[in-house]
Amino acid sequence: MRILIATGIYPPDVGGPATHSKKLAEEFSKIGWEVRIISYGNPSDSRVVGISRKIPFGLRHLFYFLTCLRLAMKSDLIFAQDAAAAGLPALLAAKILGKKFFVRIGGDLLWERVAGKGKTVLSFTEYYRNSQYLADRPALFRLIRYVLRGAEKVIVVAPFLKEVYEKYYGVPGEKIKVILNPVELGNFSTNFSGEGDPVILFTGRFVAYKNLKFLLRVFDGVRQKISRGRLILTGDGPEKEELIKFSKSLLSTAYIKILPSLSREKLLEKIKEAAVCVGPSFTEFNPNFILECLSAGKPSLLSNENGLSVRLPEEFLFDPKNEQELEEKIIKLLQPEGFRWAVSAFSILPPGPNWQKVVEEYLKLFV
Repeated sequence: MRILIATGIYPPDVGGPATHSKKLAEEFSKIGWEVRIISYGNPSDSRVVGISRKIPFGLRHLFYFLTCLRLAMKSDLIFAQDAAAAGLPALLAAKILGKKFFVRIGGDLLWERVAGKGKTVLSFTEYYRNSQYLADRPALFRLIRYVLRGAEKVIVVAPFLKEVYEKYYGVPGEKIKVILNPVELGNFSTNFSGEGDPVILFTGRFVAYKNLKFLLRVFDGVRQKISRGRLILTGDGPEKEELIKFSKSLLSTAYIKILPSLSREKLLEKIKEAAVCVGPSFTEFNPNFILECLSAGKPSLLSNENGLSVRLPEEFLFDPKNEQELEEKIIKLLQPEGFRWAVSAFSILPPGPNWQKVVEEYLKLFV
């Protein structure tokens, strides 16, 4: 089998599609498949054809399409990792050449674009239930719908994505397959990691829907109440400078660090140093950061609208608009007894799908 993986990002870029694309390429190569990859940026992998982001918008996408067309000539199927920047040119190439086309959706581009700019504070499902998608970005909605409907199969990482694409985009349910992100739970330790105050960690894009001012305010309240804990945020994005400025206005500013994006290796080191990981977004589809934390054996707190591959107990979920709720849960986990209780709860979580299981699911679709 010859497969072309069309992605928007690839290592050294950091993010779910980058990690997923690289790992799938490795797994498919192991079983003897011929793998080709196209991505924007300057990938470090010699197998990947990169399209520079310095090329102007529009022209960059044309180059991506033409390159995709060339690579697809020697491929049996095209597997896109999003529904727009990679998905549209990949679908057009597939249609022209009569190739099979599959697309994987790790999050909702329309909601993320709107919520990322702070134009809505609704969660993903609330946003669609309120029909805001019809008014905010109608052209983008139609583009995504065109790509999803044009795919032989649409792979999503969470059941509520399937529900929305079936109900609001008109994609037949039988065309949508839920394949959860892989996770291998680590050994949860009853000891805090690192020296001094236990670390609370977040990593990801600094955009509005990640709800990071909320997390900063919550931590400030925690610190004032129990004089314990340090908060580390790592990442990049349009809200970075505003978050730095806001953190300096807080009484706990000396215990807050905002760091740039880290390589996966350095991120894993930070996770090992952390006591607790937090995902405060209005919606978390199937957050790779929290999956990495669970793999490293770190108790985690997550907003209640999420599609995580393993179901966390209710005690570790929170309303991303309720500061008092999250504050109380963090305070509990920063106490020795509360932390030991959390470790016990996480130690008996049912296992999620591993990479072998995920690859088997893909093979059933592709072969």
